[in-house]
Amino acid sequence: MEQGKMLYCENCNAPIPADADKCPYCGALNAVGGEKKYMEDLFELKEDVEELKTAPVKAYKEEIRKTGRIIKRTLFAVIIAAFCIWGLYIWVHKAFDEKAPIEDVKAQLDWERENYPKLDELYEAKDYDSILEFENQVMEEGLYSISSWEHYYFINEYRRYMSFKGDAAIIKSGNYNKDNVYWCIVDAMFLKQDKSYAGYTDEELQYIEDYRAETNDFLIDTLGMKQEEIDELYNECCAQDKYGLYFNYKLAEKKIKAYIKNNMGLK
Repeated sequence: MEQGKMLYCENCNAPIPADADKCPYCGALNAVGGEKKYMEDLFELKEDVEELKTAPVKAYKEEIRKTGRIIKRTLFAVIIAAFCIWGLYIWVHKAFDEKAPIEDVKAQLDWERENYPKLDELYEAKDYDSILEFENQVMEEGLYSISSWEHYYFINEYRRYMSFKGDAAIIKSGNYNKDNVYWCIVDAMFLKQDKSYAGYTDEELQYIEDYRAETNDFLIDTLGMKQEEIDELYNECCAQDKYGLYFNYKLAEKKIKAYIKNNMGLK
């Protein structure tokens, strides 16, 4: 229907707009206008339904976009923080560690290929003292390590044994102090540890057993300790971790110094 076109009410014959849904005079239904009003209302209802269907999708998509922006910002902040921490580590490492351990694995391997055969020759000749001198020099330089050498752990046992012998000789001379006694007991306790886990050769295990027996006898014969006291003191100096009991130097320092003070009268 064209806008402004008029027709007559079928009930009262009054002139009314053709698109009116009812007569403004008598209220009778106008079939033509009523149909148009119905179709308009139906179309509006359909639009409302469509908007209702898409509203959750739009809200969900918007929430996803917001969450994505939050994740991106958080990830960016974490990356920045990681770079800052790494930069701080490098700065501290360079500022306070003038002799930083070597990071060039190839250089370490080249050094091992050059020097480990020399250590093997000294070991075969049972020249353990020369190996100790070599290790001391390496430790002073602070660039390389012999910790991956096959007999490294045995040499540590030998080092402890020789340290013990040095203090034991001073004690036997009669001109000693509490520090000599302390280190003598510490070295003996270190050698008392179980060594089966470290992969020693049978010959090395026999040497270690001899070292252990010699040091234990010295504690009894020269320092006057009883075997029960030695065993009890050793247990007090050990701590437990997931691998079992191990000799703990912090505990040993406290327990052994207390033993020397209380049982030997050395202050």
